[in-house]
Amino acid sequence: MIKIKNFEDKIQALKIPGNVAAVSDNDFFIIYRVLFNPEVTLNKIRARRDDLALFFGVPVEIETDAGAVLIKAQKQKRDVVGLYDFTEKLAAGFSDYEIPLIIGETENGEKLFYDLVKTPHILAAGATGSGKSVFLNNCIISTFYSGNTNLLLIDTKRVEFSIYDGIPHLITPVCYDSKSAGKALKALCDVMENRYKTLEKVGCKNILEYRKHGGNLNYVCVVIDELADLVLSSRKIENYLIKLAQLGRAAGIHLILATQRPDATVISGLIRANIPTRVCFAVQKATDSRIILDISGGEKLRGAGDGLFVPIGSKNAIRFQAPYISTDGLQKAVDMARRVNG
Repeated sequence: MIKIKNFEDKIQALKIPGNVAAVSDNDFFIIYRVLFNPEVTLNKIRARRDDLALFFGVPVEIETDAGAVLIKAQKQKRDVVGLYDFTEKLAAGFSDYEIPLIIGETENGEKLFYDLVKTPHILAAGATGSGKSVFLNNCIISTFYSGNTNLLLIDTKRVEFSIYDGIPHLITPVCYDSKSAGKALKALCDVMENRYKTLEKVGCKNILEYRKHGGNLNYVCVVIDELADLVLSSRKIENYLIKLAQLGRAAGIHLILATQRPDATVISGLIRANIPTRVCFAVQKATDSRIILDISGGEKLRGAGDGLFVPIGSKNAIRFQAPYISTDGLQKAVDMARRVNG
């Protein structure tokens, strides 16, 4: 950590003088709360961002807060956020969540969960090594604890979801190619149509209401590890996904779609319009971030689970750290799911 006196001398030398009122830290940053002299404008401070980054030796972010300016220097090493505390909360139960999903730990140390039923779909993107696959595994593990969710898993790269082969939650074996994925998604569209007929017959608006009246239909969560491989291979598959995104919510069908190619050829306008909840991990360019989040910021993330979460109805991104799960930890979670639900 930089000494306060050294920092104050530096901003004096940069002709943006001020005093450090407080220093704090979280998993992501060391945060200097600075009261700059009245003649120093925010534009002048932001113009010195690169100089401040050179001084700290790490990227910095600049924010305002109640009359002060926060100079946030990224930590070079972060504490690993483990999965255990999250699964303990899932095991204890969430009375107001139908399908609580693990998102991660926020900058304030809060354990962040979100109800998939309220989401109702998630679009995630991130470059290789950004933590996207860890996030998907955390989402899948979350559904094990709900006791009310079946899964359709699609993994055309054949590297992420093979560990789930044969678990009792699957409505069909894990799909490893576009042909089997297309068949499974078409069948799910048929299931959705039949569910609408059931809801109409009993006079319920959605699966949640139906379940509250004693109905026994489970939710279905579709998790796709690489969206690009599917939509670029078949226009029909993209149409199935759009149909499920548009109509699946009331029928209890929810999508979690992920890609490492956040561009317009993969994420069409209809997919974006019908999947309001977004997650972005580290991407290469600000334009990639804007495609997935509608705002920049993803290009500043550091990888390894450092992410931005924009829930439905919000324009503000929540920064979080996705909890890490080892291969052994994942295997134990899958084995537990087999025992409990098999």
